[in-house]
Amino acid sequence: MAINSRHLHHTKSFRIIPKRGVPQTSEGSDGDLTLRITTTGLRLYAKYGGRWYNIGGQALESGGSDMNISLDTNRRGTTHTDSRTGKIIARDDIEILPSKKIVFDSPSVGRSASSTNNISLAASKDILAVASSGMLLFKPGTGVQIDRDTRATTTATQTAMKIDYDHLGISASGQTITGIGLDLDMNCESVTHVGTVNQIGIDIDMVAAADGTQTNTGIDISCTGADTNTHLKLSHDADNFCSIRTIANGATTLVTEDSDGAIAHLTLDVDGDIILDSAGEQIYLDTATTRFGSIDMASAHRLKLIGSSNYKVEIEAQGTGSINLLSSGTGDINFISADDITIDAADSLIFDSDGTYITKKDGTEFSAANSAYAGMILGYTDIGLNEAHASISLTTSYVVPTDEFSVSFVAPPSGNVLIEIQIQHYFGTSGAGDLYGGLSTANATSGYSTLALYHEKRLEDSQGRYAIGTVRMSWTLTGLTAGSSYEYWAGFKVSSTTGTPALFWGANVSGRYPDFIMKATALPATITT
Repeated sequence: MAINSRHLHHTKSFRIIPKRGVPQTSEGSDGDLTLRITTTGLRLYAKYGGRWYNIGGQALESGGSDMNISLDTNRRGTTHTDSRTGKIIARDDIEILPSKKIVFDSPSVGRSASSTNNISLAASKDILAVASSGMLLFKPGTGVQIDRDTRATTTATQTAMKIDYDHLGISASGQTITGIGLDLDMNCESVTHVGTVNQIGIDIDMVAAADGTQTNTGIDISCTGADTNTHLKLSHDADNFCSIRTIANGATTLVTEDSDGAIAHLTLDVDGDIILDSAGEQIYLDTATTRFGSIDMASAHRLKLIGSSNYKVEIEAQGTGSINLLSSGTGDINFISADDITIDAADSLIFDSDGTYITKKDGTEFSAANSAYAGMILGYTDIGLNEAHASISLTTSYVVPTDEFSVSFVAPPSGNVLIEIQIQHYFGTSGAGDLYGGLSTANATSGYSTLALYHEKRLEDSQGRYAIGTVRMSWTLTGLTAGSSYEYWAGFKVSSTTGTPALFWGANVSGRYPDFIMKATALPATITT
């Protein structure tokens, strides 16, 4: 073969014809070279050990022109790429200054499409990414993770991630600049879901232990220097929100805002207790900056509910609810007023104590000692009130004229009761015989049964023929059981039945007889006998 022909053949055999796409492992043999036009630029590949390697390491793309930037693989004394591992070895700072954007891509070179490659940026000092007029954009397949560990053993402040945002320009007159240090946007409404979607904006997990002295603070927010400093704002929309502000001395205000009304309610739905611990010893109750009152805890062992000047303090229970003022210890409940105290009950007014009732005037007890209930009528019976008159002839044996001749009552705390009766006695045509009366524990139907012999008294002696007298008699009963119910009947007899003596009662017309009256009255705990 001629020399020129051999030279031409040698030239053709070493020519590399460009192709498109990344070479597959099934292509070529070890030692082959191929020039490929890829989505990231023009690349030269060599096959070794059944795998294709990109000559020149990782490519750095810049701008829409897909300009490929290669690093020298042979200059060991400066920044270069390792042709075997593809790593960029930096002996000094690396600056990449594109006019548009930088894309770090990790394609599956010489591997199946499902294989995964990593891009690793490692430096003994800082890694600085600067986008002077654009954004630093991360588009991860699964997430962005910052794995920062510290092995500090001496005093230090260690930071895993820091955002340093400074506003260096001057806001021009009439202009509004809104700076946002961290803007988190999450959206799951763009598709129609079938299953359950749970979104969490920020998940903070902090774990410590009790060895040494350890402190966990989930979020530390400091806002100072502005006309309005809001540390936390929770918004429904731009005009309906709540906010928390803390100013000098730690004074903190929680504000709710309703844009077109006053229903920005604050609800505390607590699965436990609500504890108000005020070192200032005051809890103030205001509305629209007007003070209505306060809860005062300044005095030891005393809790005061104070209404502001000229304000009433009202405690109201609605429906079937009740209001209880309870002293569960040995302390008293006192109602103290510089003026009147009015108890206005639309229903019952009930006093329930251990049996001690005291009535005082300017601190001095004027009622019977501990027996302010003394004189209270416990039971009252009136037979014959606007009824046809009635009568009964007397005998020489005690009888209860009718089952109605009784009084029922509950014994007072003292156990002492005064029983009184009223009845009209007719002496009969002869005027002979005396009238006697006593208390019975049984009614007329069952028959007279004496309560005690010493309660059977002579009420009247002979007054003459056809004489009439209204008899009034009383008995003092002692030793009754406080709170127990009792009923006693009045019984009568005469010493002689000559002339048919009788008892008369009742009237529904003029000129007839007095009613039969029997009543029980509470006596004080101490009586003179």
